[in-house]
Amino acid sequence: MSDPAASIPEHLPGEPPLREWGPAALLLELTRKLLLLGALLLLSLPFWPVYLVARCFLRRPPNITPLARILRCLGWIAAERVPPPGLSDAGRIALALSVLQHWAVAPLFGLAWFLDELLYGRALRRVAITAPLFELSAARSGSTQLAHYLEDDPRICAPSLLQSFLPYVWLWRLAAAVPARLVSRERVRQA
Repeated sequence: MSDPAASIPEHLPGEPPLREWGPAALLLELTRKLLLLGALLLLSLPFWPVYLVARCFLRRPPNITPLARILRCLGWIAAERVPPPGLSDAGRIALALSVLQHWAVAPLFGLAWFLDELLYGRALRRVAITAPLFELSAARSGSTQLAHYLEDDPRICAPSLLQSFLPYVWLWRLAAAVPARLVSRERVRQA
């Protein structure tokens, strides 16, 4: 057991130091985030009307953050409640831009979910998941090694990290049509 009175070091041995941003680098980073937000909005703009019409008839997809939560997070960032006080104004702006980037792609991911429901929803609801196994672990605790052991068990199936980020059956069926000489199945599985 460790002594609770002992001081906690600011940095652990081998941990990289926090990067200090100069004014020029900070301005460049904020400009990059703002340009990325603009590009994402331009990309998703044609999909917003279709998504909003679909939302009139269908429930919000579970992979889309509710607008009320987005607004609440932006309010917390502005009110210095989250993250802890002490973050610079530029840091708050960068954090707010990241939240807005997440919101900007909502119609793309929402329509992808609706398409999956339309094409494969009935079949997916018929799949029985028996005895699910969830691996929850702390960082640097051997979880990757445990995951490798579990992947080697033929009775257990799990999505790859890429499939977890893009959980759409239609997309993976489309990806399966990509010739193996361009991207091997093993390469996709490891991603």
